[in-house]
Amino acid sequence: MEKSLMENWAKKVMKEIGFKDSERISVADQGSDENLRNLIYSGIYKKKPSVLKIYDEPRRIREAASLDFFNKNNKSRKLIGPKIHRSKELSPTRGWYVMEKLPADGYFLSDLNAPNPLTSSGREEFLETYLEYKKNFPKKAFRPLLLAEKLPAEEFHITRIHRWFEMASEREIEIELKGGKPVLDAKVFFPLYLKAQSLIKKEFKGRKMLWSHGHFKPKEIFFSPKKNIYYLTDFAHTYFYPEGYELGFMIWSDWLLGANWKVDFKKWKKGIEDWEKDVLPVMRKLKMKSPERLLRASLAERTLGAILADVTASRKPIKEKIGRLKLLIALLKDLAG
Repeated sequence: MEKSLMENWAKKVMKEIGFKDSERISVADQGSDENLRNLIYSGIYKKKPSVLKIYDEPRRIREAASLDFFNKNNKSRKLIGPKIHRSKELSPTRGWYVMEKLPADGYFLSDLNAPNPLTSSGREEFLETYLEYKKNFPKKAFRPLLLAEKLPAEEFHITRIHRWFEMASEREIEIELKGGKPVLDAKVFFPLYLKAQSLIKKEFKGRKMLWSHGHFKPKEIFFSPKKNIYYLTDFAHTYFYPEGYELGFMIWSDWLLGANWKVDFKKWKKGIEDWEKDVLPVMRKLKMKSPERLLRASLAERTLGAILADVTASRKPIKEKIGRLKLLIALLKDLAG
């Protein structure tokens, strides 16, 4: 939505519901400062510190409903979600909600080592929280399934990979039309691209699709030392995903995107190996079949996503793109080879 329209909408909602003393704390755009996806404000609602989010997303999210559904079904005393005070869905992609403000004494797990990836102790704490989440997250959806959620697990992944391929292709064409050179070497990438898809199809065939938070990563886990409790945040990606997806996702979010891309491959890969060593016991506790193969395929899916969507289709500086692609292509060789 156009920036001025969203700001005016936010003011109107605040006035209607009595949201006072507001201060903007976050803005998310759609690739342009004048085209916004959401605005988030801190303020007071019914005499309580609260947060107001106004959103107009390009995709279906139903974030407030997802969070409320989790809160109503959650039995955990260690991991909870922020309480929803009030919400309104104008469409599956547009609306607003007010939720409780997170405790002032707390911090997100990603803040412990910011801007670096988690330490060994940080991964241990994060994965313990993940197991608590898996015990208590609802197994069924609160809404009718979307078409993509009905796909077999392997086809769900392949469909998304093809979409990322189109994003990367469009960006490379845009660069060439401006006189630049493509950053992705097709001769090197295409054989690996096809091998990785074969690996994914084989390993995910017959795997379950699971109702999941969708963005379980250190940046979304908030801990309050005073209350000794964790908060799960950001329910905008709650969806049915293939078994194992979240394990690859957490390594992708912390290391593939968060680690120093200026180091040599051997040093960089050590961080992934450390994650694998810690994640595999968690997979066994969850009784996942063939955990080593599943994690390998999940990482292959995330590596393809990083190569195509996070790097090639991005507007990162060319030097950074080349550096990241060098590491990611080397990793894909190891995974798909």
